[in-house]
Amino acid sequence: MAEPQVPEQVASGRASAALTVHVHGWTPSRFFDGWKGRVDKIKGSLVLQYMQYCRGMPPAVKKRAVDLVLRGTIPLAYSSPDPQETLDAMENDIDALRKYADCFVETFWKEYWADFLARHPHNVD
Repeated sequence: MAEPQVPEQVASGRASAALTVHVHGWTPSRFFDGWKGRVDKIKGSLVLQYMQYCRGMPPAVKKRAVDLVLRGTIPLAYSSPDPQETLDAMENDIDALRKYADCFVETFWKEYWADFLARHPHNVD
């Protein structure tokens, strides 16, 4: 499967709505768009889980945050009475899911951190 391409520029405040994933030859499953709608709702969990890293998000922490996004959203969105359809859809979409979640976390964190600094300028070294 080709590497998904996700644009860096994202409309402010609505990261998941502006993100798109392009993979040559890839057709998203019927679950993919519904999954993207759930991703934006996980921002609160990211803040609660990773607040102690508010001065930055090292790669290992970012990987854990992406995994949290995937674990917290895929089971809710990828559900079918036919378990094989669910597995096939996840297998079809997994590279795009991970790339989208990675870009979402990156974009969300930059927006969150900028807002945090604007509200708490005394926390800047």
